Amino acid sequence: MRIDGTVRGKIKEFTIEAGKGRNPGKFISVAGPFKEQLNYQHITRLILQDVMRGSEWILRIRATDDQGHGAYRFDPGHPAEIGPGKLE
Repeated sequence: MRIDGTVRGKIKEFTIEAGKGRNPGKFISVAGPFKEQLNYQHITRLILQDVMRGSEWILRIRATDDQGHGAYRFDPGHPAEIGPGKLE
């Protein structure tokens, strides 16, 4: 599966995470960490048999800044904000 996206701002790094089911209780890192900012570009390609068994998964991008604050997003229409207490 080809993963494309936008990751920009004051980030240190980001990873691609996967959670099983429609409302996952946990997510696991399946790609990264990546350090470059991207603007509607190719991020990575996942071999589904290697990282996601089963029928339904949610993918998200989790980014962190230099202070360790994190944010994640799996809604493609809205960018995530990074900062204390801002996990959107």
